[in-house]
Formats: sequence, C-alpha cells, structure tokens
Amino acid sequence: MIKPYRLLPKSFGRPVAWQPEKAPKLTGIYAPNQQLANARPFLSLPGTSGPESLAIDAEGRFYSGFADGRIARFLPDGTHDQVLINTGGRPLGMRVHPNGSLIVCDARRGLLQVTFGQKKRWFRTAQPWVTLKVLSDKAGRVPFKFCDDCDISADGRFVYFSDASSQRGEAGMQLDLLEHGGYGRLLSYDMKTTKTRVLMSGLNFANGVQIASDGQSVLVTETGGYAIHRYWLSGAKAGKSELFASNLPGMPDNIRYAGGTYFVAMPAPRSKLLDGLADKPLIRLGAMQALKIVDIPVAELGMVLGFDEAGELTHNLQGGRYTFITQALPVGQNLYLSSLRQPSVLKLEL
Repeated sequence: MIKPYRLLPKSFGRPVAWQPEKAPKLTGIYAPNQQLANARPFLSLPGTSGPESLAIDAEGRFYSGFADGRIARFLPDGTHDQVLINTGGRPLGMRVHPNGSLIVCDARRGLLQVTFGQKKRWFRTAQPWVTLKVLSDKAGRVPFKFCDDCDISADGRFVYFSDASSQRGEAGMQLDLLEHGGYGRLLSYDMKTTKTRVLMSGLNFANGVQIASDGQSVLVTETGGYAIHRYWLSGAKAGKSELFASNLPGMPDNIRYAGGTYFVAMPAPRSKLLDGLADKPLIRLGAMQALKIVDIPVAELGMVLGFDEAGELTHNLQGGRYTFITQALPVGQNLYLSSLRQPSVLKLEL
C-alpha cells in the first residue's frame, strides 16, 4: 500500500523509514579528552572564512578554498602566497594532481581542475596565469547538486569523488539528512576518456573520499549513515562494496591517510532527535517543512578519529574550542585541522 504522503511532489520531501544502531556513548574508546586543545592557528585568508579542505603539493605548499569562492595558496610555514582564482561557487574537497594542477570539488559547479603557472617571456617579468575547467557536472542524466570531496589515483588518470546529494545543494543539507533518501553517490572521472561513472549510489550524504593505501579500494564516508564504506576497485571483490567502519559516534566528513592511519573528521555529534525519529517518516516530513521556514541549530563537535587498515579505531582526538572540523590532514608529525565554519586552519603536533 502506498502511503499518501509518498504521492506528494518529490521536492516536498519523501522521508524514508530506517533504524540506526543505538549511538555509542562518549565513554571508553570515545571518552572525552583534550588532545586537540593544543592546536594552534596556522593559516587563514583575510576577509573570508570556512577553509573546508586543505591540500598540499610536492613543495610543501598548502591550498584551501573559502566561503567566498576563492582558492588560495600558502607557503609551507602558513604564510599567504597568493589567491589563485575565485570559482564563483563554493570550493570544498581538493587534491593536488600529479601534474601539479588542483582538482577541486565545488558544491555548486561540480568537479573542477585549476591549472596555474607562470609565462616566461624573453625580456619581461614572468606573468602568472590560471585556468579553470569544469571536468564533470553530472553522471548520466543526473546533475550534481553537492559535489563534495575527491582523491586521485597514483597515475593521475582517475579521480574518485562524491556527490553528497543529487537532490539538494548546500542550503538543503539538513533536509537531506532528515529525508534519508539516499541521494548521495560515489563516482569516478577518467581524465583520459572524460567519462564519469557511478560506482555507488543510495548513500545518505556521501562525503569524504580516500583511496586505500594499496590502491585496490576507495573509502567514502556516509554522513547520514554514520559509516565509512569501502568500494573495491580491483581484485576478487572488484565492483563490490562493504562497510569499513559503522555506528560512529558522530557524522563523518572528510577522510585523509598517512602512516597507516585514516583520519576522519567528525564535525557534528549524532542527533538524538534525528535517530529517534528515524522510523517515523511522517513526523520527519513535518520537520522538513518547518526547516524551510526556521533553521534548526546544529550541535558542533571537536573530534577526529583514526582508523587502521582494518577499520579498527586507533585515535580518539577531542577537545579545544575549534569545532565543526571537516578535515584532518596528516603531514609528517603534524595534523592540520580545517573547518567549514571556522576562520582559519589549525596545526596540531601529534
């Protein structure tokens, strides 16, 4: 029997009933601590905020995108070098391609490539140049609404990236989580053929992307499912997916790897209200309509978790005043924290 509210226009919202596992308490392996309290300001871009992601090149220079659309480069010591370009959108996850260009997931514009350098002229000072190219903005006939994060294969040919939702953009994140409609996807883009392929669909807010250390699989975080999935690229399980970690204490965002550890940022804790209404789609439909009028404040969390190759917890980093952490980038003995809402990037000595 079809429930009456399911006959409403799709834009109205069609919440799906589901049942999450009981949220783990912040005790034991998730016990609160102050390990993030010693993080110190490292870089920022005057006049804007929200360095959601951070990437680093072979020369140790950092790149980040900000709320006003600008992408800036910083020297290894965090000093501002130059603004490369304004995408005209909202740059989020980014990586440096082996050819030196920057691959960027822009929430509004899709998967982008920013190429830059200097033109050397015989008798004139070298002039900087920058170009922006939209690599992909849809898969099949379904356009991206919230291109989120990416990683690049070692040979530079494939970009693996997420579209958090094919239904809603940035302003609709809470609506998407309430609906639990499975609009998120993990995709791949072939730099050689320019083809975009859907690897996984049905994800509830697909988010951070990280190729596994052996290159045989790719991990993607599912913010609305409190989980991390592994999609196999090669081997006996090629084309299949499985859970890497599940029933997390918060909503996972970007994931980055170094030295045997996958660091996962947790910008927000799980909502008791959201979990409690998971099997009550009609009530959630009403909440969705209320969200279109009144914004509900989202609790913020300062947490970074670390997992080993088998998905076992190895790090539980919490504390400090720097909350809504969206990425933790490990470089050497340091961890660089970035956020969608904070004004700067922080540096933590591990």
